[in-house]
Amino acid sequence: MYVKNIMTKDVYTVTPEVSLYDVLRILEEHNFDGIPVVDKGRVVGVVDEKMIMREFCACCALQNQEAGIDTDMPIPFASTKVAIEPDKRRIAHFLHRRTVSELLRPEQVLVINADEPIAQASSLMLQHEVDLLPVVDNDNQLVGILTKGDVLRAYSEIL
Repeated sequence: MYVKNIMTKDVYTVTPEVSLYDVLRILEEHNFDGIPVVDKGRVVGVVDEKMIMREFCACCALQNQEAGIDTDMPIPFASTKVAIEPDKRRIAHFLHRRTVSELLRPEQVLVINADEPIAQASSLMLQHEVDLLPVVDNDNQLVGILTKGDVLRAYSEIL
């Protein structure tokens, strides 16, 4: 069985200029784990809730350090131990002014071709610890997405 047989074909996408607020709204509204980021027809990455949380935690930790609050925890986890909780205005400001492009790492664009076997997709997802892979055709154009749920459903149908 191949990726093209089990992928989701109707895909929501965002561009790098979209705010994190808008991305979160889309993720929550449609119960997505992540969403492909496309620029000029090319997949330039995937943005997911974990990336947004990581960015927000890093931002809070840095702001709290500037305010004189010090922690010995790594930045991604510092916000769980910080004494000052961010208020709603600060969260809204952060989400509205930050864009998807600030989270993307061009060297980490991970895609899979629609003609690849499911086993290859599974291996790639496990190796890179991702829950979603953009699926591209031979011209590198987005044709769908593959989630771990898609893969598990396919495996369960085989059994």
